[in-house]
Amino acid sequence: MYIKKKERELFKLIDDKLKIPSKWIKFVDKQRVHHNLIIKKKNEYICTNCKHIFHSDKKVNEECKCPNCKNTYLVKSDRLKDYTFKDQLAIFDKVDNYYIERIFQLESHYHNGYINYYCFEWGRNIYDKYFSCMFQIMNDNTVGTTSGYWISYRENFNSNWKYTNSYYSPIAYYDEFIYYPYNLKKLLKNDSDYKYSQLWELVKHVDYCNLTYLLKNYNQSIEFLTKLKLYRLALNPKTFLFKNTFEERFLGLSKDYIPFIRKYNLSLNELEVLSVLKEKNINLIRMISKLDNFKNLSSLINFKKAFELTDLNSENCVEYNDYLTMIKTMKFDMKNPKYIYPKNIKEAHDKIEKEYEIVKDNLICEAIKNRGNELSKYTFNNSKYIIFPADSIESLEDESKQQHNCVRTYSERIAKGSCDIYFMRLVSDREHSLVTVEVRNNEVVQKRTKNNQSTTAEQDKFLDLWERKILKG
Repeated sequence: MYIKKKERELFKLIDDKLKIPSKWIKFVDKQRVHHNLIIKKKNEYICTNCKHIFHSDKKVNEECKCPNCKNTYLVKSDRLKDYTFKDQLAIFDKVDNYYIERIFQLESHYHNGYINYYCFEWGRNIYDKYFSCMFQIMNDNTVGTTSGYWISYRENFNSNWKYTNSYYSPIAYYDEFIYYPYNLKKLLKNDSDYKYSQLWELVKHVDYCNLTYLLKNYNQSIEFLTKLKLYRLALNPKTFLFKNTFEERFLGLSKDYIPFIRKYNLSLNELEVLSVLKEKNINLIRMISKLDNFKNLSSLINFKKAFELTDLNSENCVEYNDYLTMIKTMKFDMKNPKYIYPKNIKEAHDKIEKEYEIVKDNLICEAIKNRGNELSKYTFNNSKYIIFPADSIESLEDESKQQHNCVRTYSERIAKGSCDIYFMRLVSDREHSLVTVEVRNNEVVQKRTKNNQSTTAEQDKFLDLWERKILKG
């Protein structure tokens, strides 16, 4: 795509002023430590990080903690020839009135017992002072697949940048990064809105996060939770907003649970599990949190009883989730222990799956229609825009065709209750797509215009009002 002269000058200005920070190598090395394996050779286990040899009973593809360097790595057989690690790192910086997100790929290759690594800058997001993305540009020496999953770096570095604002852009695929934290305090301290935000501490204690989302949706809960050292919870600022008491903030849990939440740095999903179980059992909590439909399932089953009566474990918990979702969709008696607590989960799953496939399409159509009727109470409009829920597979297919997106593939997720889809359109032209909106737990998690482009400030204002007043009201 042709880059205008004015924009070329901007990109060059940014290129000239940006520098690699002094602690960058230290930061990269810290992340690279995670790019290691434990190699199982007969009865010996070798850590590729510290070369320590030890004994264990862990199997291949299980995680194992090295007794020497204390890091936990995946166990692989000594027959393994090649293995690749990839992480997306980012430096958040500012040039004049523009915020720059510099994207680096840290890539490590294991080959026959040795690990080599590379780290290169391949993309940039350029934001205005309100953190709205103005440009996505990609280094001319990088190439990527249409899925965005894979990028490759050509040698002979130069700093030529090209536009990549498209649905298939590798940059568009990534919205979370591991951020370099050491420059953020100085950068944000100059802005009165973020002077006390503690975002520089937050990014030190989490892996991947979306910093621009936190900046755009900043509220005092980020500072509050970060000071409590509840870092992963601080990634969800909207969830903890407008809560009056401590118990309301923490889903009915008392202050006695804070040391436990802090010790294991619980995520929001894990906190929700804890609020149901009321049991400080981190293994059980993490196992249950893998059930992507936990909120719905928690009203259907007793998780303690499920672990007593079934063979539920970390390996088959996803199958159990699918099984329960299928029998609920097929309108089985969800109060009958015979159905909800099968002794052999895999056997029960495989049996019901055959029946489910026969009636699935009709059930999905009916479920989406029912969900659309249920969500119609959240329809909202002002003088310009209107937003309303998807109510049929046909409406999803039409939206997908108009918007050039993949929302048609969300039908099963809607039927299962994993998410909801809404269409935002002009009041004067309800038939033509404008913004596709994904909602989970009454919170907007994704909003895209045609070709998966970002929404405008005016559209964001309407959606924020709808979310705050209607979804959460």
